[in-house]
Amino acid sequence: MRSNYKRLGDYIREVSIKNSDSAISNLLGVSNEKYFMPSIANINGTDLSKYKTIKQGQFAYGPVTSRNGDKVSIALLEEDEAIVSTSYTTFEIINHEKLLPEYLALWFKRPEFDRYARFMSHGSVREIFDWGKMCDVELPVPSIKKQIAMVTILKTIQQNINKSNLLIDGYRDFARLLYSKNFKTYVFNNNSNKIYQNSANGLIEIEESKINPEWKVVRLIDIVEQIKTPIKTGKHLFDKKYVPIDIIPKNRLVLDDFISGREANSSLISFEENDILLGAMRVYFHRVSLASFSGITRSTVFVLRPINKSDLATVLMSIDDDDTISYATNNSRGTTMPYTVWEDGLAKYKIILPSSDIRIIFNAKIQKILNYSVFQTNKISKLNQLKEELYKNLSSIQ
Repeated sequence: MRSNYKRLGDYIREVSIKNSDSAISNLLGVSNEKYFMPSIANINGTDLSKYKTIKQGQFAYGPVTSRNGDKVSIALLEEDEAIVSTSYTTFEIINHEKLLPEYLALWFKRPEFDRYARFMSHGSVREIFDWGKMCDVELPVPSIKKQIAMVTILKTIQQNINKSNLLIDGYRDFARLLYSKNFKTYVFNNNSNKIYQNSANGLIEIEESKINPEWKVVRLIDIVEQIKTPIKTGKHLFDKKYVPIDIIPKNRLVLDDFISGREANSSLISFEENDILLGAMRVYFHRVSLASFSGITRSTVFVLRPINKSDLATVLMSIDDDDTISYATNNSRGTTMPYTVWEDGLAKYKIILPSSDIRIIFNAKIQKILNYSVFQTNKISKLNQLKEELYKNLSSIQ
């Protein structure tokens, strides 16, 4: 053991208390991104007394590490109390004057901890990082003053990241509001093939001949094309920015995240900067983002490119519209993993395109919003890099 390192088991103890009176109903799960999240389990009619209780300042982790890829599901509870599955191990710090829960939580977020836990996991059917192995973890335990300082710095960085995320969410909401205001004077109902006009009394059905002559009904395929540029599989692609479908962000206009190069074991396609990425499987239909870089993704993602580059914002917001997503959902195929298709599906979706004058003004406004979003995403990227450097430096704190 390094001189400044301590055995974690000397600072923690396991806590296993059942929700015997079923008084707590807030059921949580633990993400491998190191936070608690609402459980997706249906607990209607379930006996809640079988679950474990967990209180503020306590930890829970999933000892079965073979299910999570390279990360361990572990988190510190910051709210008052909750219940978790008995499959989780719950524990607490014995003395907060020697080790802060928030400081320990930082240690668990280090990639080095995940690698250590995966390496130390054992078992033939399932690989398990058991309680004994958790207690054998070694880490530096500096003075409480230094622990507080490090926690404060990282908390401040995270607060700034959260503020930027809120701004980005707000930009998207504003862009959607502008789209509704400028594009929804007329609405084409793709289910009934009828046209409606927005009025003070709601939607009123009208004939196509009654539409402003400068407006026109178009299909998505008339304004955007699907790009299918295949990437050869079976070779290493470490120099490419790889975007799996699950990291295309929800409720964001701009994609800025990626996973560094990987071996291509499945069907991959390339995309370019300013292409629009849209999840083709039902659970990902609502993930629509404009790429801020070129890279590769799976064929389960639509790569869409405006036919007229000046109409980029129009195309992006038309695809990000709730009515478009609803159409994709209702016209999906398959039962196990429903998906939508392009040529015989979403490409035929119709919208009513405003006049060129309206679109020019609209595109200019949305471009400003996209620029603001890119600025904030770049800021988040730099803050995350700083955060990762601080995580690395935790090992050298005396």
